[in-house]
Amino acid sequence: MNSTLEIAHYIPILKAKLGEFGAIEEVRLSTKVLLTPLFDIPHMGSESDEPAADSLDDYLQAKVAHIRKAWVCEERAFFVDLYDTDTDARARDGTHPVSVVFSILREAPALGIPVTGLDRDGAYQEAVRGVVGGDKRGIAVRLLREDLVSANQLGKQLAELMTFVGVRREEVSLLLVFRKVEESEADYIYSTAARTIAGLPGLSEWRTLTFAAGGMPESLSTRISKGATGEITRTDLALWTRLRNADLKRPPTFADYGVVHPDHQHFSNPRALKLTPSIRYATEDRWLILRGYPIDSHPDGWEQVYALSRDLVGRPQFSGQNFSWGDEQIERRARSRPGTGNATSWIGFGTNHHLTFVSKQVDAALAGSRQPDR
Repeated sequence: MNSTLEIAHYIPILKAKLGEFGAIEEVRLSTKVLLTPLFDIPHMGSESDEPAADSLDDYLQAKVAHIRKAWVCEERAFFVDLYDTDTDARARDGTHPVSVVFSILREAPALGIPVTGLDRDGAYQEAVRGVVGGDKRGIAVRLLREDLVSANQLGKQLAELMTFVGVRREEVSLLLVFRKVEESEADYIYSTAARTIAGLPGLSEWRTLTFAAGGMPESLSTRISKGATGEITRTDLALWTRLRNADLKRPPTFADYGVVHPDHQHFSNPRALKLTPSIRYATEDRWLILRGYPIDSHPDGWEQVYALSRDLVGRPQFSGQNFSWGDEQIERRARSRPGTGNATSWIGFGTNHHLTFVSKQVDAALAGSRQPDR
């Protein structure tokens, strides 16, 4: 079993969708070595920005093709999770989707690592066990809030899972996943994470230990008015910083959900929505949010992004057009070219900047402090 795979300190949890794929494909290789992406594959039929697949086999084949195109780093590992897949979904020959995905990845070849959790059903865990036996790259385990109630119970459940799958702690990457975090619950999440870390059996033995959370609201309209510019605190980063600075025997590394809410969805009928152009831009401890007006109620429609881009480029928070591909795309729109893009495009631009900014930010934060046990 390969327990020495290189897992970076920053794990962006990304929806396996066109905007996110485009964003990570354009991340520079010098930045890619600073992150290990986790691709969440949505269940078939949940998206509107890709052509409908005729079968689950075709859908999964297309998703893996996107992953391979986006992550051209043969020496670097990545995680793949199918938690959102219908429990009874199967390929034409009856194969579980997890087995299908990793069979295709194996042909590439690519260093994919399956993600599971304590909440997955027996068929899912059986499929993971088969992947682990074939690839020998271990697993990642997503531990949800409800899994972190009792340290003793958690230890027993992890031991049972590892025995079933056939892995040791050295082959397991643990993610303490809190999903969307509000500032009002920061103290509770901090204490829960710290208590869980302190109570983990064999704390130093796990391959990696990561704190994962998201700070972006599900709807920007709840925080920033139409036609306004505002800031949203990166509560996920603030909590990780508290944990990193705490007196823990093993400080965790960092994971977030990029520039979207953890439950971000593509809607089945986007024409029925009142789409509003916006830019989501990561800064040191906040996101800068620039919002336009619904495209069906403003004479400029999507061309509002030109003015929004000029606004951002003129602000001191703008990292410069050479910082990332996403920044280059924003700067081009500030000059009213080469086209407005759409909602998927702008998720991609913001995500690309975010991945570049946060990977460097996390790397710099750890460079000057006690390095966490990987």
